[in-house]
Amino acid sequence: MYYLDMPLNICAVILLFPAVLAAHNLDECWRIDEFIRLHRHLLRCRCSQRSPVFFAASLLPLAAAVLCAAIIQHPVPIPRYIANIFIVALLLNALGHCILSLMQRSITPGTLSAMMLVMPYCVMAIVIMTRGLGYTLRTWIHITGIAVVTGPATIFLFLGLGHGLMRCKMLPQR
Repeated sequence: MYYLDMPLNICAVILLFPAVLAAHNLDECWRIDEFIRLHRHLLRCRCSQRSPVFFAASLLPLAAAVLCAAIIQHPVPIPRYIANIFIVALLLNALGHCILSLMQRSITPGTLSAMMLVMPYCVMAIVIMTRGLGYTLRTWIHITGIAVVTGPATIFLFLGLGHGLMRCKMLPQR
């Protein structure tokens, strides 16, 4: 079993990721109706309903849990590198929530968990991964460059899946 060879703190960071993501998604869903009402003109018709958002918010942590289980079981560094990409993508998402809240001068959905849970977790994860895996600043810049693309792409993919399922009448329309 590979997880016995991996330092415990790196295992804990990887295994905490789905829980942090789920808590953040719950915070986003908590006030999503208000956000949709305020930004319907930006969302077009694709994501202007709750069902695709709830689908994405539910499925993303499940997909992350499967990814994290695979990372713990595989003895190659590539899955850990992928986990770091998603950790940085989550950090960038949290920063986006904070910036949007500052710009709107109100707390937007996801901002509370971004400030109190996601950002501390991501900073701690980056420190632990840097020390445990010997990542350099250059490695983190590379990871951040990939995360800038993969984070939004993953969100849009899951929202698109939710919208597609809703159009096929597989999800309830709210």
